[in-house]
Amino acid sequence: METRFECSFETTKENVQEFSRYFHFHTLYILLPLLTILVFLGWAIFRIITFGWHGLYIFMLVFALVVYPALLLYRYQRDVKTILARSREIHGDKPAVSRTLFAEDEITLLDTDGNAHPFAYDNLQQVIVTKNLLLLRSKARQSILCEKEKFTKGTWTDCVAFLLEKGLKLRKG
Repeated sequence: METRFECSFETTKENVQEFSRYFHFHTLYILLPLLTILVFLGWAIFRIITFGWHGLYIFMLVFALVVYPALLLYRYQRDVKTILARSREIHGDKPAVSRTLFAEDEITLLDTDGNAHPFAYDNLQQVIVTKNLLLLRSKARQSILCEKEKFTKGTWTDCVAFLLEKGLKLRKG
């Protein structure tokens, strides 16, 4: 099995933040609740204009404008800290480095200990391109990450084109 592309990923704070930022702020995870809050906010403003200030409407405004965004930010920061703490617990002070090998028939993820974890292209759902990362998302919601600047064989643009040929959907983050 010949490897067409090879890249690595280092679990640094910046990489974990970029990965988490995508899934916390660029997906339906945030858009649907935000849309719901905006509808309620519009309704509350209409009710305030029509009937005057009432405690429920003030609560809704405070929740929509202060509490919900604070909860989202807290959850994002907590998730970043948790991922980094898990990595430190397993790997000590060294950042975990994984390598991803792209062959014609499968992707192989080599973890820090050198264990190989093969993934069939059929199990992958989408390719997500962020500022510095290439994320591959499986149907089981597992992510394989590559740093754009850490391709040691091939380039990330050629790799994305290859993945699109395999039938994966591209999403910009």
